[in-house]
Amino acid sequence: MDKQNETFDSSSSRANNHSNTSTPSVKQKELNVKKKHITRPRSISPQKTPQTSLDETSKKSRSKSPIKRFPQILETLDYLSSQCQLGRCSATLIVQDTKFLVCKHQLSHISDYFRALFLANKSIPKSGAYHNSCNEFAIVVSSFRHPPPAIQFKWFLESAIQSSVFSDITDDKLETCMRLSKRFRAKSLEAKCARYIQENVVRKTPMVALCWLNWVLKHKFDQTTYDACLPCVATASVRCLEEHRNLISERLLADLLAAKLRTLYDQC
Repeated sequence: MDKQNETFDSSSSRANNHSNTSTPSVKQKELNVKKKHITRPRSISPQKTPQTSLDETSKKSRSKSPIKRFPQILETLDYLSSQCQLGRCSATLIVQDTKFLVCKHQLSHISDYFRALFLANKSIPKSGAYHNSCNEFAIVVSSFRHPPPAIQFKWFLESAIQSSVFSDITDDKLETCMRLSKRFRAKSLEAKCARYIQENVVRKTPMVALCWLNWVLKHKFDQTTYDACLPCVATASVRCLEEHRNLISERLLADLLAAKLRTLYDQC
């Protein structure tokens, strides 16, 4: 009996010792897990570079001066009569650095473009015209830089408007007046250019007549003006026409050869 009790006590003490030793080991593991969790290094995210906002960028790109700079006026050309100054029908047209003082009634009479521009309804947009203030407009005349646009517009006004500075068309002004008669829809100036070509082409060399003929085609003048240039160009030799082939379209070459044949038939 005593031996059984001893055996029981020894086994129970071993069991207690096992339970006592197992409990701290479990706790130790939990502590180790917590420590690992706590001491785990954090991931280092890349630092964000400071971004400039759109407002800051736009502020930097803007000019320091808030005032819009207009081209300086270097010359003023007055095409007004005394009646225009009294009747308050004047308008100011600005072409680059030149200011033109014109009569609205007179300019509206010769140009459909300016008639529409001077209408009371300012909501009608016009290509190449900007309404600066009351009765003042900035005009885009042409993309050509030679002669200067202000000179081109001066030629247009002085060739189209009946005034004290009215001038006839010349060879130097011809192509400019042809182009601007179409640009500003000035029928009277277009007819004037056509009449000048028809009356003077017979006295020009074939190559000058060819230039005029190309202008007639380019600016879409009437058939009568085209037919007036054709015989003069046709007097050029075939070799001369071949040398200037880059200036002659297929249709124009066919018309020139037909004109040369007609000339030969007339001579026979």
